[in-house]
Amino acid sequence: MAGHDYNNALTIFFISYGLAEPATNVMLKRLTPRVFFTGIILLWGLIMTLMGLVENYAALLACRFLLGLAEAGLFPGMTVALQRLNCSKLTITQVSTTICPAGTSAPSLVSVLRFSSPPQRWLVPSVDCSLPRSH
Repeated sequence: MAGHDYNNALTIFFISYGLAEPATNVMLKRLTPRVFFTGIILLWGLIMTLMGLVENYAALLACRFLLGLAEAGLFPGMTVALQRLNCSKLTITQVSTTICPAGTSAPSLVSVLRFSSPPQRWLVPSVDCSLPRSH
């Protein structure tokens, strides 16, 4: 990738996200949260798998566009699902302040996992991550 290719790949995600969000709000009213979130999760997993297999810039842009379509219903869907749990005073600010820290702390967690020695041993203590011993 060269020039603005990376920025274009990031931007196309938000274009499709913004365009699809009203449609996902309509779908959310017609589907149950179980079906709605399951569909989002399956589509997200499929698209992310395909994004790992791309070999050219056009395929990357297509995957990022489709990823925006798949993720568009997640935040509004979580808000509606939480409000349906009899949280009548729940506001968008409360939901945002609960969800956004998870997204901002994820890179820190990834760096801790990546540079821990041995990697991830403290996260899953029952798994032996040590290197094989040479006799």
